[in-house]
Amino acid sequence: MPTTLHSAIATPSQKLAAEARRERERKIAAKAQPDTPIACPSASVRSGAVPPSPSFVSADKGNGPQKAVRARSQIWFWIVEEINPRLPPRVSIEDIQVAVERHCKVGHLDLISARRTACLVRPRQIAMFLARHLTPNSLPVIGRQFGGRDHTTVLHAVRKIEWLRTRDKTLAGDIEAIARALARAA
Repeated sequence: MPTTLHSAIATPSQKLAAEARRERERKIAAKAQPDTPIACPSASVRSGAVPPSPSFVSADKGNGPQKAVRARSQIWFWIVEEINPRLPPRVSIEDIQVAVERHCKVGHLDLISARRTACLVRPRQIAMFLARHLTPNSLPVIGRQFGGRDHTTVLHAVRKIEWLRTRDKTLAGDIEAIARALARAA
């Protein structure tokens, strides 16, 4: 079986991704109407077929060319959405801080202040933990958002909350409640 240059240098994960994409395209093609061509460039290039003409909706139904173009664009966007789905909206560090402030009933200035009282440290550590796990930001970026703290402070907070979460069910419940509030807000 001869192999092409492209398939010889493709990694196994690239081959799996390509196979998954082809499978999604096959499923979409099976769902499509028989008289509705699929405007998928990879399928037409692979099969050597000519892309469909703009007048694929029959004129005897009273459909104008605008309706045909709109129908094709809807199919195209549906295919693109299947192949490359939208990512969920990202949560920002500020959103996490606001949710923790509401849940723990502390002010924003207290949360980012240099004070180290127990009533402020725990909400701050929870917010740092959530910021680390719910955002793509690095430890130094998270530390800067919490009053210019060092990345090791953020790392300590994350480890501390991870340890406490397994032992304290009320803390685990608080974290879940804050995460649910963030999910509803997003």
